[in-house]
Amino acid sequence: MVVDKLHSIVAGAYELEEWHENGAVLRPPLVEGRAVAVNGTIMTIFHNRSRTDKQITAVLVGNYVLDKARLAYRFQDTAIYTETAAGISVSRKPLWEGMRSFSASVTASGAVQFCSDAGQQGFTFTLAGFTYWENGQTVRVWRRCREG
Repeated sequence: MVVDKLHSIVAGAYELEEWHENGAVLRPPLVEGRAVAVNGTIMTIFHNRSRTDKQITAVLVGNYVLDKARLAYRFQDTAIYTETAAGISVSRKPLWEGMRSFSASVTASGAVQFCSDAGQQGFTFTLAGFTYWENGQTVRVWRRCREG
């Protein structure tokens, strides 16, 4: 697979369309988010307001490497704000240690799929956006933002 083609389908700005949680599909304005991947930098910001007793805002900044049909990424700067009746708390603990690594393949429909080495997480990219999944189940759906 040509690395330039992978970069062209991964790089961009995205808007959260769906958040799948506990069998429910949440959409804006209950959940909102933006993700940007460009020049090796990745940034994700999202708000989950689906529960009135516990609202979460996350700001995640990191880097990614895309080469020879592999994607690896990490968030080295993490801030997760949790708002409850007791107040607001913040966690800066990394979501995981090190880089998460995925191998690339092209599906029959032409989508680019990145699958973790263990096969439990992945991303499916099209020109319209991407889906993040775990254990074969959709977790979040992102739509590519159009310029102009």
